[in-house]
Amino acid sequence: MLRNATKDDIDNMIEWCKKLHSFSKQRIPFCNASMRGFLNHMLEGENNLIIVNDFGLLIGSISPSFWNFEHKIASELFIWQDTTKKEYKADGYEMLKHYDKWAIINQVSESGLTQQNVGKDLEPIFKRLGYKLKELTYSKEHV
Repeated sequence: MLRNATKDDIDNMIEWCKKLHSFSKQRIPFCNASMRGFLNHMLEGENNLIIVNDFGLLIGSISPSFWNFEHKIASELFIWQDTTKKEYKADGYEMLKHYDKWAIINQVSESGLTQQNVGKDLEPIFKRLGYKLKELTYSKEHV
C-alpha cells in the first residue's frame, strides 16, 4: 500500500537506499548516518515528498526554477523498488503516478524523472506518463 513516509520508516528506507547505492555505479561510499540525516531533513521539509510501500520508496523535491523564481520544478531524487517481488511493477508505476499528482497539486511548471545508466530501460514507462527526453547528464567522478 502506497503512503507518505514517516520517521518510523527511516530504518527500512536506509536499507532500500543501500540497495540502490549498491546497484548504482556510485563510487562515493554509502554512509548510514548521512542517509539518516538526509531522510530526516526530507521528511521535515515542506517541499519534499517521500512515499513508501512494502517494496521501496520514491523521494522528490520542489524548488524554484533558476530561470524564473515564479515557476517551480519538481525533481525525483530517486526511486527504489525491490525487483525480486512480482508486485513491484504495478507499485512502482503507482509511485510515479503519485509523484505526478503531487507535482500538479503543488502547481509546478515542470517535473523531472531520472534513470541511472544501469538496469532496466524505464523510457517506455516515462513516455507512457507523458515525459519526454529533455537532457542527458554526464558525470565525472573525482573520488
